[in-house]
Amino acid sequence: MMQKTVQLEKRTSKGEVETAELVRVSRPVMLGTFVGVGLELFEAKALLTTLPENMAQSHVDEYATFRRIFSHCRMLQPLKNRRTWRVQTLFSTVEVEAMV
Repeated sequence: MMQKTVQLEKRTSKGEVETAELVRVSRPVMLGTFVGVGLELFEAKALLTTLPENMAQSHVDEYATFRRIFSHCRMLQPLKNRRTWRVQTLFSTVEVEAMV
């Protein structure tokens, strides 16, 4: 059984690393054939759905965090509300939650 995982690795400005699993591909190995080579359609669709969602959410989270920092003392402002933003990506429109 062959199993592969596609992950998105995010490194923050503080040097922290966060990993999100996007899609896991597993299928039996058939020796001497090319059956199952590459991604199947449903796996590619899952990847093209989850990648923009994760990227957009990550960018919005980072933007919202930096926006909340007071410029004079570098302390975080309290949260005022939560909003849902719609972000247009190459493949679709993604809804992400922003805390500002």
